[in-house]
Amino acid sequence: SFTAAVSGSGCSGSPSFQWNFGDGGSSTEQNPVHTYQQNGTFNWNLTVSWAGQSCQKSGTISVGGCQITCEATVSPTSGTAPLNVNFSASSTATGCDSEVSYEWDFCDGTKSSEQNVSHTYANEGNYTYTLTAKSGDTTCTKSGTISVTSSGSCSLSCNAVANPLSGSAPLTVSFTGSETHQNCSGNPSFLWNFGDGATSNQANVSHTYSTEGTYNWTFTVTLDGQTCSKSGQIVVQSASNNPVITAVTKVGSPFRLKVIGSNFVDGAQVLINGIAVPSTKFKSSYYLVAKKGAALQAMVPKGVTVTITVKNPDGSQSNEFYYTRP
Repeated sequence: SFTAAVSGSGCSGSPSFQWNFGDGGSSTEQNPVHTYQQNGTFNWNLTVSWAGQSCQKSGTISVGGCQITCEATVSPTSGTAPLNVNFSASSTATGCDSEVSYEWDFCDGTKSSEQNVSHTYANEGNYTYTLTAKSGDTTCTKSGTISVTSSGSCSLSCNAVANPLSGSAPLTVSFTGSETHQNCSGNPSFLWNFGDGATSNQANVSHTYSTEGTYNWTFTVTLDGQTCSKSGQIVVQSASNNPVITAVTKVGSPFRLKVIGSNFVDGAQVLINGIAVPSTKFKSSYYLVAKKGAALQAMVPKGVTVTITVKNPDGSQSNEFYYTRP
């Protein structure tokens, strides 16, 4: 699901939207739904046009394999020159083989590979910064705009933080919003859109996502005719049903191992140091028996600590249980 939020001041007519999904697909709807048919990393782009003005946002969708979600926290996003801006990056990587690296492009000819960095914009102008979080060939990008003015006019900047960025349903997320302004009158108004149909006008709020899915949230601050928006993504996974090992005991002759725990499924395998035992007997959802006497015994040398895991037919795997045969 792709969601676009737009606000303007002194604009006539209605805005138009152009989504490019990165796989050859596109849409002119404001909030389209698009299905990616193949695994890969897709760089999407949104262009909003209104009364001769345009605004662009972009990001990354990862399908299958290594997946990264990232967030860019930037404050302030507007002010008078010289403007010192703090940039902070965070990410969540699943199924990735290497650590996440970061690169900031400040759009004024300078870059940084630090995760958290401060940068000063010396001159007036609008600067589109880009954060790229990368692990192997998988990337996640976030971008936004820094508005640097000379002086005098109302300037508004905002920041939005969501924590955690992913987890199992039901997932409660804390949303923290803030704003700073100069030369503005009145009080700011806040609007959170959580991406699941729910909203809030509080600056700081908690929200629970009850079902699995990917939700695109937005935070909007309005003050004295100025608007500042931030957006991000929450990934909610299905409740975990991974097997769990709580105990392992040795049984007499022939040599066997009793594996005790929970969430075992018929067809589950017992593995020792990552290698499947010769035979696994399913007894119940909380009881398995590793069999085959001498062959099994050879995998568990006396006095040597081994790692025992259980793998269900759906590929879900248990915690590592360390066992030493007495």
